[in-house]
Amino acid sequence: MSPIDFDVARVVPYGHPFCGREKEKKLLGENIRRGVNSLIYGPRRFGKSSLIEQVVNPIVLPGTLQIKVDFLGVTTPQDVVIRLARGFYAAHRPSPLEWLKKAAAMIPGVRPNLDLLKLSTDGDASFGHISVSIANDPYEKLLEEVLEGILKAARELRQQAVVVLDEFQDITALKEAPAIEGLMRGYI
Repeated sequence: MSPIDFDVARVVPYGHPFCGREKEKKLLGENIRRGVNSLIYGPRRFGKSSLIEQVVNPIVLPGTLQIKVDFLGVTTPQDVVIRLARGFYAAHRPSPLEWLKKAAAMIPGVRPNLDLLKLSTDGDASFGHISVSIANDPYEKLLEEVLEGILKAARELRQQAVVVLDEFQDITALKEAPAIEGLMRGYI
């Protein structure tokens, strides 16, 4: 048995051994610092998500609105809305309860549902899974609300927003893909 723990089915967490890609890490880091949108593409299982994890975590400043969304296996436009909203709600700033109250007010048609892990004596909470309930509105309206909520949060909090959309290509399999991509491009 090898002494090296090697699992191709997971992202290499920040701080764990990650070999190479120095040129890509530097360029992506510079783009994030300057607020330049970036696209990383390549074959599956080649470490794109791990590369992002290695770059985003050490350079994103405290207070930055950091949203990570995984679209792997997305099956409906509503699923796109739910995953994007869940990523937004999971970006706890500055404290989970305070952030979720503000975030919920920014997106009227989407509500977070939380599994509370623990509540401290000072009123701060830590959460497990965040699920999302959506109104019975057209997905276009809900998607715009979520995207608008992200922009509003960044403006109100006077923070840079770093949004990572992983496995975005799965959206292209949906018949509504052109409309979804068009709405998203309008906010990028």
